[in-house]
This record gives sequence, C-alpha cells and structure tokens, in this order.
Amino acid sequence: MKKLVVTVLILLLTLAAFGCAANGNVNEQEIETAPPAQTENGTTAEFKPELGGIRLGDSKDKVIQAFGTDYEEDFFDDDYPFGEPYKIMDYDNGITVVLGADSNTVLEIATSSPETTTNLGFKVGDRSQEVLDEYRAKYEEPQSRHSYDTLTGWFIINDEYELIIFKFDTDDTLVNENVEPDDRIETIKLTNFKYMD
Repeated sequence: MKKLVVTVLILLLTLAAFGCAANGNVNEQEIETAPPAQTENGTTAEFKPELGGIRLGDSKDKVIQAFGTDYEEDFFDDDYPFGEPYKIMDYDNGITVVLGADSNTVLEIATSSPETTTNLGFKVGDRSQEVLDEYRAKYEEPQSRHSYDTLTGWFIINDEYELIIFKFDTDDTLVNENVEPDDRIETIKLTNFKYMD
C-alpha cells in the first residue's frame, strides 16, 4: 500500500512538473498577438493610441517625417491648457499638431482629413455606429466634469488618460449630442483627458 501511495505521489509530481514546463513554452507570435491586459476600468495599461502614425509624446522630427514640412507654425507662450508653452503645426490637409515648446513633443493631434487613420483603422467619413461599437467594446467613455453625462465618442485609451475624441458634427464644441447611427466622423482628436476642461 505504501508503495502504491508513493508511486501515485511521484506520478502526480511528475505531471505537475511537465505542466509547469509546458506553460513556459509560449512562442513569440502568441505574445505579439495577445491583446493588452485590461485594468479594472477597462482601459489598457500598455496600449499607445496613434493618429496617422503619430502618438502623444512623439518628437517634432517624427511628425515631419509622417506629414512633411509643408505646415504653418504658431507659438503660444501661455501654458494653459498643456502645462507648458506650445506650438501649433497646421497642415493644409486638415492635420493640426500641438507640440510642447519646452518638451518639443506631441501633446495633441487632430485631423479632418480622411487620409489619417487611427490604429483601429477608422478615419474621417466613417459611420458613427461602426466606430462607437468598436471602441465601446474596448474602451470606456468618460463622464463630463461638468455634469454626469457620458461624453459620447470620447474614449480613454489607457492608464495615462490618453483620449481619442470622435466628433460627429461640425459645431464649435467637442461634445457630441444626439448622435445618429449614420452620422459621419467629422474630426478626430488624440489628446489627454487632463487637458480637457
């Protein structure tokens, strides 16, 4: 009987050891295609959103590499709302990039150009329902700081509060009201929620 118990115990330990060893053999393709881990509030800690291949924090050189040198630049020595003086690079094709004057990095990017896409492939002119369905499945829409209303079409992407805003009408505000399924994206903005008042 003792021999049987020892044999079963050795067998179980051997199986456990093989199981642990097998878990360590994850191939690189599985790692690359695995979705980023989600945090408690549904945002992803590691994901960095892009607009036209540009991310927040990218350098001016990278912006020029992506969009070219044909832009007008204005300087603003006021540090509101970005926490430092800033420059606006304004391209004729509807792309606007805000750079920190001190950091020389991208603080915000906006587009009204249908040629500029997000990482998920959405662009100006796409249907609101398709965009909202895709982003709502992955990210959270925040509440307004001024009311308890959900900010439709605004999505906090990660724990750094990077924010993508899809604007579905042409009024002068960033807030979307009464969005219909067939409304089209008019502008897309990549920014940080901390810059929003």
